[in-house]
Amino acid sequence: MSLKFANKKKLALYVFLACISACGNVVIAYVTKIMLNSAQYHRGSLKQLILIAALGAVSLIIIMFLNFAYRYLRSDITRDINLNLKEKTITYLIAQQNDSQKDGLNLMTNDLKQIESLKITNELMIISEIAAFAISIFVGLINSWLLTIIFVIATIIPGFIQKFFIKDIQNKSAIWEKQNAEYTQATVDAINGSKTAMLYDAQVPVISYVIKQAKQMENALRSLNYTQGAISTLIITIADIFSFIIPFLVGAILMFNGQIGAGTLVMIVQLSNDFINPITMILDQLN
Repeated sequence: MSLKFANKKKLALYVFLACISACGNVVIAYVTKIMLNSAQYHRGSLKQLILIAALGAVSLIIIMFLNFAYRYLRSDITRDINLNLKEKTITYLIAQQNDSQKDGLNLMTNDLKQIESLKITNELMIISEIAAFAISIFVGLINSWLLTIIFVIATIIPGFIQKFFIKDIQNKSAIWEKQNAEYTQATVDAINGSKTAMLYDAQVPVISYVIKQAKQMENALRSLNYTQGAISTLIITIADIFSFIIPFLVGAILMFNGQIGAGTLVMIVQLSNDFINPITMILDQLN
């Protein structure tokens, strides 16, 4: 874990600022809830609604300025770790007293740059995503635990369903790769043997063979593209049903029974962006 080389005080401050940054979505959700519920149940006055909106705007501006510090600190931590790693690496390389400079130069430039891109940045982003997920779930459960759980489950389901179709895409992709390799080889052979084909007046059979391979390759590509498009359409439809229709149905039933207001429903919808997206991004960054 590259963050073990980071300054512990800076890292602790980064975690704190990441939590503050994650509260931006919560502020929007809460302000929306309060204003809509006030309007729905005719609570307070127009001045109070304007005051709530103003407080929400001020809160977002404060979070914005803290986000400047948060993003600067992320870059500063990355810089500190990079310098630490470079110092340790050059110390090791000099101690080795190796005459070959190629491997050492590659390590000091390309390899360490990969660590910065793939390790340090990802690990810092994972902290931010965990903060966003935890805070949104916590706030959602406090306001409507049932609706929050419904949204979480309903949002996860399309992701699980998608896994059942990965094999089909992989099979189609393998077929296309095979056909593409055969087409490429046929083209290379035709070009390399063009003089021989001209000598024996065999241009037509050679061209026909290349076109045949091209058709097979393009057919395989069409099949792959159609499969990907069809599966994407299916997943989008399933996602629309499970992520919107069903949760909104549950929310509407709760509203109909007077258990929640419109503001609470819209609030959970706003928070739901941070229910599954952070988990998806964390998995992508870990991979």
